[in-house]
Amino acid sequence: MKPAAAVTHADVAAYAGDGVVCLRQVFAPEWIELLRAGFARVLAEPTEARAEHGRRAGERFFHDANTWARVPEFRRFALESPAASIAARLMGATRLNFYGDHVFAKEPNSPQSVTPWHHDYPYLRVTGEQVCSVWVPLQRVTAESGGMRFARGSHRWGKVYRPVRFTTGEEFGTEEFADSVPAIDADPARYPVVSFDLEPGDCTVHHGRTLHAAGGNRTASLPRRAVSFRYAGDDARYAEHRHQPQFTRFATGLKPGEPLGGSHYPLVLDTEGPRGRVLQAEADAGT
Repeated sequence: MKPAAAVTHADVAAYAGDGVVCLRQVFAPEWIELLRAGFARVLAEPTEARAEHGRRAGERFFHDANTWARVPEFRRFALESPAASIAARLMGATRLNFYGDHVFAKEPNSPQSVTPWHHDYPYLRVTGEQVCSVWVPLQRVTAESGGMRFARGSHRWGKVYRPVRFTTGEEFGTEEFADSVPAIDADPARYPVVSFDLEPGDCTVHHGRTLHAAGGNRTASLPRRAVSFRYAGDDARYAEHRHQPQFTRFATGLKPGEPLGGSHYPLVLDTEGPRGRVLQAEADAGT
């Protein structure tokens, strides 16, 4: 499936204005099956970065990150699926590097295992406007199963908020960031929120500074499993934070302020190169 049919000018405008867009049926079933195979591999053999955020006994909210180097299914999806071209098109990027993956499993009967309001920037080793996450569900996602909610336009508020711990909702990194995440749910008129029910083949794409959250999984039998693929564009630069969590602690060979690259952040798309020009022409023809 070509990315051209997936991203319209209206989608680009929605991403720019809201900081998030939902794209329907942009991944063929073969891509979803590939992700399911990789997901099973991660659950069977998680990395050292794995974490359990279940908030009470019997609940499970699992995540793992940067698994793509040893999970061939995720590597192929990240580098060869329409996800990269979708990200580049939405961000207006001419060059695109893959930043990494993030694996989530919020299992049924986990109503207390909520995802607190946060945005991705303070958890990442990157700065720049052109940073996004392509969030791909492996099954139907509803509000009851823990579908994500996004604070519309929050990527344009000009702030990087303190990160929070998913298990407790407590802030950390307070010596680096001045602002706490505002009370989004307490003032819906001031902070409008958007959410989407999703099916396999759909995805959401959100900006690295878009605030988002999710409820617990209140269903009896519907798991909420997804993989997020993060991409960085032209203006992205390597960065470090003193509080950097475990899953981002690895040697990159880069210095703060340098463009992303190398084996940790491979170049996926370059519109100045032959392959890039073909992909760009396909995208332009599809809108």
